[in-house]
Amino acid sequence: MTISNYQYIQTRLCTYVFIPLLFTFANITLATGQEVGNQSMVIIKIPEMNDAQYTDILSGIAKDNQFTFEYACKQSNIIIVKYYHKHEEKADVGVATTSSFRKWAQISNLELIYMDLKHGLSSKC
Repeated sequence: MTISNYQYIQTRLCTYVFIPLLFTFANITLATGQEVGNQSMVIIKIPEMNDAQYTDILSGIAKDNQFTFEYACKQSNIIIVKYYHKHEEKADVGVATTSSFRKWAQISNLELIYMDLKHGLSSKC
């Protein structure tokens, strides 16, 4: 094996093994510099939600890198999101989620149906 072949193997090993491992075990950092260590599944019901509010909420979720859209049922006015954060209490998650939804669509009446808090990040379904 020549030195050039050795360097090629070393480069490939670093690219395909060590860099993915680094991202797997490192904390996820948002573009704002905030470290994310927890995740929550949040189910929200918005009574009397109109089409404009629905569109505003979905575009707000798309722009925000802490939320991912999971499911929505327009007929029952329910939206399910996954929220990545550093909060340690469910109450903090609820306040942050409702304030984001109110900011996106100027909603006054909003009901949290379900909310969980998982410490650490998981890619499990």
